[in-house]
Amino acid sequence: MQSPNFSLENLFINGLISQTDRVKILGNGELKGKFTFKVNAVSEKAKAAIEAAGGTVELVK
Repeated sequence: MQSPNFSLENLFINGLISQTDRVKILGNGELKGKFTFKVNAVSEKAKAAIEAAGGTVELVK
């Protein structure tokens, strides 16, 4: 099974952000799964939590 993908394109298509919004992941809360993120920025705490859960983060411009 493929891990859920959170990208700027997916967020825009689903009406969660506008086409010009920038997205930064912050390290609050608990992550209970393996996720793939393609975002503009990520805090070190969030990146560590995502990678510890087996997920990945790709920064895009």
